[in-house]
Amino acid sequence: MVTKVTKITKTRIVVVCVVVCVAGFIIFIQKPATDFSMRRAGYYFNGGAYDLKKAERWYRTALWLNPSMPAAHYQLSRIYFVEGRTEEALREVNKELKMRPLFGRAYYMRGLIEGFSKNLDAAEADFKKILELGKLSEYAESLDQSGWAVYNDLSWVQFQKGEYGDVEKTAREGLEKYPHNPWLLNSWGLGLMNLKKTKEAAAAFDLALKATQKLTVEDTRRAYPGNDPREAEDKRQQIIQQIRFNQAIIK
Repeated sequence: MVTKVTKITKTRIVVVCVVVCVAGFIIFIQKPATDFSMRRAGYYFNGGAYDLKKAERWYRTALWLNPSMPAAHYQLSRIYFVEGRTEEALREVNKELKMRPLFGRAYYMRGLIEGFSKNLDAAEADFKKILELGKLSEYAESLDQSGWAVYNDLSWVQFQKGEYGDVEKTAREGLEKYPHNPWLLNSWGLGLMNLKKTKEAAAAFDLALKATQKLTVEDTRRAYPGNDPREAEDKRQQIIQQIRFNQAIIK
């Protein structure tokens, strides 16, 4: 009887030791494995290569290793948005915001999703939320580089709502921080044009076209960071053609 109890006890001790060792090993490798997965995902998502399927798989791997991995759901949302999978993109960005309610980039992503889904009030609220967060927002840390997009996309939503006074105001406020941005200058011109301020609009479009003379392919790639980098030149030509089209209308 004593022998049986001793054997059972030893077996239990061995099992516990194995479980502890396995758990310890998993904990030990979790962070480096998750970090590696995020780096690989970033590489395939415009960090050296552009393969959205591979990027998605690596982000999913990172979440499998660490379900609360910061920015993983956000990056998946970006991928799904580029692929036109808006419902999935919205679901992923909402997961990110549930974990990180001050993550401004996620509000920006959700604003884009809502805007393209024609949920304009929700989109406007998200873009405004980023501006309200200000220094508290993780998006604000890179505002000097890409913050113009918040103003531009907010004005884009307001334009769809027919709120041309707000379009002009939002674009003008953006231009106070980013005075030579061709996208903002074009948006400002659109607001002015629809307010019947023809002369001012023409001047804004002239400034916008002039600003595109310094617009490089790399500038355009940074303006569309989730898109295929091979499309950057086409995107650059698109903004130029949009401005010229607006100039033609106003004449």
